[in-house]
Amino acid sequence: DVLHTHEDVLGLERVSTHEVVSIHAFLGRRGTAGGLGHHLWRKKLNRLGQAARLVAISDGLKQDIVDCLGIASDRVVTIHHGYASKLFRPMTSQTSVESTLTRYGLKAGYLLYVGGLAPVKNVPNVLRAYKTALTEHQLDMPLVLCGIVSRFYKREYVKVRMLIRRLGLEESVRIISYVPHHDLPSFFNGAVAVLSPSFSEGFGLVPLEAMACGTPVVV
Repeated sequence: DVLHTHEDVLGLERVSTHEVVSIHAFLGRRGTAGGLGHHLWRKKLNRLGQAARLVAISDGLKQDIVDCLGIASDRVVTIHHGYASKLFRPMTSQTSVESTLTRYGLKAGYLLYVGGLAPVKNVPNVLRAYKTALTEHQLDMPLVLCGIVSRFYKREYVKVRMLIRRLGLEESVRIISYVPHHDLPSFFNGAVAVLSPSFSEGFGLVPLEAMACGTPVVV
């Protein structure tokens, strides 16, 4: 029998000699050297190295895995993410888009960011660039941030709110904590552009979904 699991729920003890583990994010160095976080990260790397096969969601992530674990490349298989093509597509009914957006107090014609607040997501620089576009290039559209409220990044969320106030963007930036998956196509269709400013991504599903809706993506 084969056991398939994911890196983010992987235990620290090996439970099968026929284990396949999917990895969705760059492994990178985590935690301070000598600290508990770093120790657990090292143990997880050892566990990953014991798997019979590893699945990466992009070729870039595969190379990161090979380099980080020091294993042969043929032990890592790339299987790209897909997207729900029946859901994420250009919407011919503008009324449907407007109806969804109205429930969130929005009108079409905004810049959109969808994602979390992990440091790699680079959200503070999005806000700084947006401020520059408003003041120096007369940009006249709001910025909508979706999905940034998370119990995992409470400190980052507080910093982002403080930065919004410091930049004087309270009237221009809308924060929407959670958008159900079935509403996202309307958000993408109503956007002028979707912003994907991450320093790195294991794959980048949001840009793929946005482009499937016919919306330009700024990376």
